[in-house]
Order: sequence, then structure tokens, then C-alpha cells
Amino acid sequence: FGAVIMSSKYPSLTYKQAYGCSNNTNTGRAELFAIVHALHSTFETLRETDGLDTETIKELCPSILILSDRWDVVGKAANEFKRGVDKDLWEAYNYYTDYFDITVRHIPRDKVPMHKIVDVVASELRIVLIDFSESQADAKHI
Repeated sequence: FGAVIMSSKYPSLTYKQAYGCSNNTNTGRAELFAIVHALHSTFETLRETDGLDTETIKELCPSILILSDRWDVVGKAANEFKRGVDKDLWEAYNYYTDYFDITVRHIPRDKVPMHKIVDVVASELRIVLIDFSESQADAKHI
């Protein structure tokens, strides 16, 4: 998964990438995890780098705009669709709604330059994960 975080208000968030990988997931869960991870990364950056405590973040309630090419994730975030699966991630998402004014918008795939950056990062990590998984499988046979 990958996410790009940008802010003109907080220098520590001028441009930041949040990314990672998991081998037991599907695309929808990975997309949602990217959003939750970006919210967590933003929250922790405001706490650690900018020195804001949780109550101050809650009072400031910074605006967060999330762009996703996944209709289902956008619809579920806006409570337009039922959140039947990935309850652990939706619980984490809901936690951050107490601290941020979150707007989630759908954008068509490959319409903004950030798509390319996020896809490159996510693709590189996917290859690393596959290679790592294969090496672990090979190691069991030795």
C-alpha cells in the first residue's frame, strides 16, 4: 500500500510518503490500510515532530482530504455503503475521525500525478514481499 501526505500548514507534512506491505490481504483491505496508515502517520508526526499533544490536535481538528480510486472505500468512509468487512481497520479509521476533519473523495484512476508515485512505491514493495516470501519458503526446504 502507499499514500502521499502533503500539507501547506504543517512544515513536517510538506511532503511525506507512508507505505508498507502485507502478504495476507486483498486489494480492498490494502487500500483501506493505506488510508488508516496515512492518518496514523499524520497523527504521530503532529505529535512527535510538531510537539502537539492529542488534545491540541483534537481542538485544531486539521482537515484531511483523502483521494482514492476505490469507489467502495470512498462510499464506506462516507457511510454510504455498509462496512461489513475489515472491522478492525474501520475501527481505527473511526478513531481518527475524532482528531481530523476527514473528507474522502473518489478520483478516476491515473488522473493525478500522485497515483503514479503511490503505485510505484506500492509495486516495488509488492515485489520485495513476493521475493521475501519465496525466500522464506525456500529456506524451509533446506
